Amino acid sequence: MNSRQTARRFQAIALIAASLTAGSAFADGDTPDYPKAITSSVSRAQVEADTIAALRGGQVARNEYDANQYAKAVVPASLVRVQVLAEAREARRLGLVVEGDGTQAVPTASQLEQVRLAGVNAVNQRLAQAR
Repeated sequence: MNSRQTARRFQAIALIAASLTAGSAFADGDTPDYPKAITSSVSRAQVEADTIAALRGGQVARNEYDANQYAKAVVPASLVRVQVLAEAREARRLGLVVEGDGTQAVPTASQLEQVRLAGVNAVNQRLAQAR
């Protein structure tokens, strides 16, 4: 017998021995104790309705972003739009908006502040016009 046949025979014997002893590891008869089922006094539909109402009312945050937003004052969508448009115009004026295949410009801290102030000023102007 060569070493290859001996190795295969040894592998076969090891496989048979492992398969015979593997089944006996769980044969002690113990069964796991599963948790008892919980009975609720509220229906599933009522829980879903309460959850939706809490989400709409701002009582529950969906994620970290929402959690931070609930602490801020509610801003009308028209003001947010005015701010975003003003910031976009200022960024384009400063050359920070790349169109086509150009390389992306890296804004400096002063440019970022200019863009932010453009948005703030636009919102303040809109609020002054509304008064």
